[in-house]
Amino acid sequence: MIWEKAILASSVAAVIYTWMGYPTALWLLRLVLTKQACISPDAAATFSIIIAAYNEAEQIASKLDDCLALE
Repeated sequence: MIWEKAILASSVAAVIYTWMGYPTALWLLRLVLTKQACISPDAAATFSIIIAAYNEAEQIASKLDDCLALE
């Protein structure tokens, strides 16, 4: 009888922690550990474009030209 109550209590505690405890812990950690980002307004943005192509020898040149023309 005592084992059944212990298993029930630990199961309920695990469900409560999953739904309420973990999100609360993450929220508290975010409050403590976050820093303000300092981004210069004149810093140039960089990005990468990944093109997945297989047997696209005829179309790849126009796709690369389109990507290079982006602003």
